[in-house]
Amino acid sequence: MNILRCFALFCILSFSQLSAQQGVFEYFDYYVIPTQYEFQTKENEYQINSLLRYLFKEEGFDVFMDKETLPEEYKANACKGLRVDLEKEFAITHYYVTIKLYDCQNKIVLGSRGKSNSENLKTAYQEAIREAFLAIEKANLKIDNASLNTNTDRLTKEEKQALFTAEVKQKSSAYQVLDSVVYFYKNGKEIEIYNQDVSQVLGKLTPIEANMFIYNSDEINGVMTEKENGNFELEYRAITSKQPQILIYSLVEKPDLDKN
Repeated sequence: MNILRCFALFCILSFSQLSAQQGVFEYFDYYVIPTQYEFQTKENEYQINSLLRYLFKEEGFDVFMDKETLPEEYKANACKGLRVDLEKEFAITHYYVTIKLYDCQNKIVLGSRGKSNSENLKTAYQEAIREAFLAIEKANLKIDNASLNTNTDRLTKEEKQALFTAEVKQKSSAYQVLDSVVYFYKNGKEIEIYNQDVSQVLGKLTPIEANMFIYNSDEINGVMTEKENGNFELEYRAITSKQPQILIYSLVEKPDLDKN
């Protein structure tokens, strides 16, 4: 009976927290991120803090690091801001992080947990943070159903694929890697890498910083960096080798933005 009562209480609290999150961003104007959390040994260790800043900025929020000087209009009303806290914990096979937003009275107005099973600590932190941030994106999401175009529902599967292939090739940058040409297609905040006939997603890039991405595919995972010349460099570790491997994606063609 005690277990059932505890479970019921957990459900009530979870529902209350979810309800409280709806529209939470309407009441706050800016967000402050520490340059170093208690569990970090130095500022921005594992690029955790800069990643959080990047994610909040991508959602259109005004974001400041705790060592930055706030604009006068924000200084005058500290209770219009939220402090972004981050907690971490380890299990046998997973890393967990919890993003918590605190108001000026040190009360939690939103919390979200994410996890990762990566053995690389930096990758684990960043994957878990991105998963936890999904709840913040959801709370901030606004969908205009009137803008949805349903005309494609009448097309056959082949016609839809042909349209999508044309769109990918038109809006993507083409790169040469080994003996193949691939397309980097931006889908929301991620970049999908398609093969030459756009029939298969070879990998996905998730942004960490302005020119750095986490690379995930069925075969390998690694870190992709965009160079000044427009090329991409993938650093990864093969299963059969302990040494890092480098793969270069050479820019062939940029998208024709005039047609977009």
